[in-house]
Amino acid sequence: GELDGWLVAEGIERPGELRSLLGLGVPLGQGYLLGRPAPTMATLPADIAGVLRDGRPGRGGARVVSSLVEDAVVRTRRSVPGDPLVGTPHPRGVAPVAAEAPVVLVDEHGVPVGLEIDGAPVATRARPMCVMPGEEVAAVALRATGRPAAERLLPVVCCDELGRPIGVIAVDRLLESLARAAASA
Repeated sequence: GELDGWLVAEGIERPGELRSLLGLGVPLGQGYLLGRPAPTMATLPADIAGVLRDGRPGRGGARVVSSLVEDAVVRTRRSVPGDPLVGTPHPRGVAPVAAEAPVVLVDEHGVPVGLEIDGAPVATRARPMCVMPGEEVAAVALRATGRPAAERLLPVVCCDELGRPIGVIAVDRLLESLARAAASA
């Protein structure tokens, strides 16, 4: 059996500490480098935000998929056939998002049940492939490329511990991350 858990790094105060933690695959962190206690959340400096977004300093490969997650629109899907969408976006939807961003359709519990690409629902045999942010890039890429041919390149939905979407991961980003990791090894 496997045991799942979360590791939180506290007291991150220097960029070198952040890079080391990212290199170890630590998915959660806090510290003065990331923001000081305040009534409202401050914007991260661009260089720190870039390191976090890329999940790696420089051009090395990411080890866990959290660094590859991109924003997606989230909409609630009705259970009534023929009327797939409720008129308003799901409250967990991220805005603003580029027009070509995938749409994750969720049920009344916020669990992914489908995808829309370029404004059209994607016909699949099953629910979208979902992963947790701390899963290894290689394992997720292997699962994604093992899907039926028609679904192989569809985005992977990254979900929180309750199964609610937090974003999507493009398969080409998974493969690029693997290639960069292999090239830097």
